[in-house]
Amino acid sequence: MVGLIKKHKLIAIVLLAGFAATISYAFYFQVKLAVDSRAYDSIAWSLVQGTGYTETTSPIPDSAIGRLGPGYEFFLAGIYWIFGHHIWIVWIIQSFLHTASAFLVYRLIKRFYTDWNAEKFAALGAGLYIFSIDLLEFPAMLLTETLYLFLVLLGLNFAFAMWQGPTRQNVLAASIVFTLAILVRPPVTVLMLVSLGLLVYKRLWRQAAIFIVTAVIILTPWTVRNYLKYHLFIPTTYIIGYDLWVGNSPGSRYIGELTATDEINQYSSEKGVFAANERGKREFLSLIINQPWEFIKLQLTKTSIYFSAARPAAFWFHLSGISQLLTIILSSSFAFIVFVFGLSGLWLYLKKRDLISRMMVLSTLAAPAGIIWIVAETRYRYQIYPMMIILGVIFLARLLKSPKVYARVLSVFAFIIASNTVFDAVRNIPRLMERLQRLF
Repeated sequence: MVGLIKKHKLIAIVLLAGFAATISYAFYFQVKLAVDSRAYDSIAWSLVQGTGYTETTSPIPDSAIGRLGPGYEFFLAGIYWIFGHHIWIVWIIQSFLHTASAFLVYRLIKRFYTDWNAEKFAALGAGLYIFSIDLLEFPAMLLTETLYLFLVLLGLNFAFAMWQGPTRQNVLAASIVFTLAILVRPPVTVLMLVSLGLLVYKRLWRQAAIFIVTAVIILTPWTVRNYLKYHLFIPTTYIIGYDLWVGNSPGSRYIGELTATDEINQYSSEKGVFAANERGKREFLSLIINQPWEFIKLQLTKTSIYFSAARPAAFWFHLSGISQLLTIILSSSFAFIVFVFGLSGLWLYLKKRDLISRMMVLSTLAAPAGIIWIVAETRYRYQIYPMMIILGVIFLARLLKSPKVYARVLSVFAFIIASNTVFDAVRNIPRLMERLQRLF
């Protein structure tokens, strides 16, 4: 072990420093439970106490099935069952997961960039991931992102191994991990379909069958439980209709954000989870059929929001004053840099014609494809950040080797992201001013 650390000293330092920074953030701010985190905690503790999958802090019947899950709630329940109902234990475990995710980014970069200086660039990628303020915040909160990104990155490591040489073991591992990720957050379904699509494309029918059957086996117990309880087919959670309604309301003051209008809030409170979900599906279909141009404009607007650096992860309730100002600066700077370099790296892989490069492109595009049609709020774009970091670091390596060849590409994407960011900021000046007032 000591020899291994000496051989990989740089990444060891990055991971140790990153873990220290992550856990220090959590214990410094000691973020209180609120909204989603309170709900997840409530459901998890209810599971441990034997009262079922129930959100005991909500007056709305069956509200638990309207939360993202059940993967994260069972993850928390497992921690509480072993260690007791202590939030600080969750902070420590999630800090380890965040550090492990950075290591997986390091592994993926080394898989695709194999030059003599690969160790340095892979460690740089891990550092960008672990010290990104957007991602470093989440281990301090009881929210799904830290576990979700860990599972996505672990699944990608198995998936790329599967695409390069599909064995029964890596097909099974990729399916298991991606399916567990679906139980935490459903948007990874697109990435899972990309993985399955390659097996079908290469006519690897046995491996494709293993992939599908494994996923079905994992999802079946929860699906059966929900059918017996609600008489509905619910493989994960019953929230998609509600989210579609919130994220595709043309009259909303908060286009792109998962902030419900007064009408939606009132309807949900009065009618409950199931009625709101069904109404949401009808409203979404009505928008597509009756106002197709309005629907298209909404998706273009959300795409602009998704790739805007004017959407910092700085408006959590535990931040104020200097800490919030620093988070605005760091978060916006990170988003700008990672999108400029990441999209430049994506351009490199778009030019390639080999199968693995195409899978790299599809794996990247799976992130926005899985969420923009629903919502484009800052925290829901985090799935693309690891891929942007990986692609960006690979592009940086090329840029340093041949600056004259690649500087123009970087300039083009810098102009695109900067222009889009200015457009998004100007178009949303009232919302921007509303949020900036929290600094004073």
